[in-house]
Amino acid sequence: MRRVLWSLAILVLLSSTNVVIADSHTIEIESLGRIESQALALNDAQVNPQGDRVLAVGDEGYAILLDADSPDTASTQIKFDTGVTTALNSVAWHTGGKTAFLAGDSGVVLRYVENDQSIENVDGTGMLEGTDIKAISWRNNGDRAYLGGEGGRIYSYDAENGFLLLDQTADSTVTSIACHRHHSVCIVTTLQDGVAIIDRDSQVHWLGSVENTWLSAVCSDSDVNECVVIASGRRVSAIILKPDDAGSSIIEPAEIIGQLSGEFTGITSMRDDSIAITMAPYGLIQYRLENRNSYKMLEHDFVKDSEIELSSTSLVQVWGDDITHGFIISSDGSIAQFTPTMVEEDELIMKAVMLILLISVPGCVIGLIFMNSKTLQGWYYSRRKKSRAKAQEKATELEKQKAASKKNKDSD
Repeated sequence: MRRVLWSLAILVLLSSTNVVIADSHTIEIESLGRIESQALALNDAQVNPQGDRVLAVGDEGYAILLDADSPDTASTQIKFDTGVTTALNSVAWHTGGKTAFLAGDSGVVLRYVENDQSIENVDGTGMLEGTDIKAISWRNNGDRAYLGGEGGRIYSYDAENGFLLLDQTADSTVTSIACHRHHSVCIVTTLQDGVAIIDRDSQVHWLGSVENTWLSAVCSDSDVNECVVIASGRRVSAIILKPDDAGSSIIEPAEIIGQLSGEFTGITSMRDDSIAITMAPYGLIQYRLENRNSYKMLEHDFVKDSEIELSSTSLVQVWGDDITHGFIISSDGSIAQFTPTMVEEDELIMKAVMLILLISVPGCVIGLIFMNSKTLQGWYYSRRKKSRAKAQEKATELEKQKAASKKNKDSD
């Protein structure tokens, strides 16, 4: 009986473990230096909806705007005097891409304005009661933003009502808020109180899964009614959205991503909607929602061997065209660029050999079968004999036609 129980336990463990698939889509990384001469303490960085600017924030009210395609170019960087010294923890671009909210400790919420490249205070933050805001996001139509922070507090903001407390059911810190780009629903993750969803009427519904320490969420594809959440212990789960009845949305059992060292730190989507998960120590994997599989993209050991100054930094954000072309910013302000791994010459030779074998082996197999089969040989020779007989008859007929034609000409 005990042996049966152990076998069942092993089967359950294996069924909840998603093994990383190390496919050919690996990347190389190159350090581009730091955006400041001194080490920073960045907490968040987000790309605008147009994909051409990155706004990064950190401790002591630090905020800087970078060019998304050349973040290391000093001439395109704009550093802001935010007027605050508290930590800024989260950035949320408005869906129009012309403004962004910067939220931080002690209930600080600022607004970036593109027109005059300024940072201004947002009125009404007294309603936040000094809450350390850890996450902020605008929902798809840009009419309302949601904020979350310590003590599980979830707030909303809109131009008419300002800041309102929506929910304080949870006790633990809100770690992220991710809004779907097509439906007016948003996912909320917490450290100890599970996952919640905010519906189109700004009602908060708790989906459970309190056994996991949830870190971050992303809703990458506007055409798919699913989001992805990650938790400590290298756990990942998909949430199946029910936009018309958000409270009935389903959070799938968390899977453990095996064959990895380190921990998840964040999750984001690239320009092509592919999903990247950042890790500590410095590493990167891809998660594919369509098949629930994970793929190694950048291993920490490789970073240590190639760009040792990056290996000790903490990843804050990843952005780019796809999972093989883009940039990474670290908490100390280090910038790195990643590109596809170059295919070595011996790999090309091996692929050529495999192609030749793919073409030649079937012919060899067919030949061996033919040589050892009297039936096939008899069928082949019978077919060849009939084919030759038909060809001979056709040639004889042509000769008769030519002779008849010549005879007619002579008689004329």
